[in-house]
Amino acid sequence: MEIDAINPLKCAEYIQKTAPLFAKAKADRTFIENYLKTVKAREMSVSVATSLGAKEVEAYSSAAYVEQLEALRIAVEQEEMFKWNMTSAQLKADIWKVTEYSKRAELRNLG
Repeated sequence: MEIDAINPLKCAEYIQKTAPLFAKAKADRTFIENYLKTVKAREMSVSVATSLGAKEVEAYSSAAYVEQLEALRIAVEQEEMFKWNMTSAQLKADIWKVTEYSKRAELRNLG
C-alpha cells in the first residue's frame, strides 16, 4: 500500500456509506440470535419426548433450528465484513494523517 495513494476523504465516504449496511447487518444478526430461542421453543412444544432434556435435544437437532443457525452464520459473516472494512478505512485515514504530520514536521526541521 502506497501512503501517497491514500485518500482520507474516500475513506470517510466509505465509512459513511457502509455504516448503514453495518447497522443493518448487526440488527439482522441480533434478530436471528434471538429468533433461535423462538425456534427452540416451537420445536420443544411439538416434541413428543417426555423429558425436558429430550425435548431440548430434539429442538437443537431440528431442521428449523439448523436452518436458523445457518442464517446466523451468514449474518455474522456479513456484519464482521462490514466492521473490518470500516476499521480498515479508518486505519488508512489514520496512517495518512500521521504521514502528513511527519511530512510537515520534516519540512519545519529543514526550514
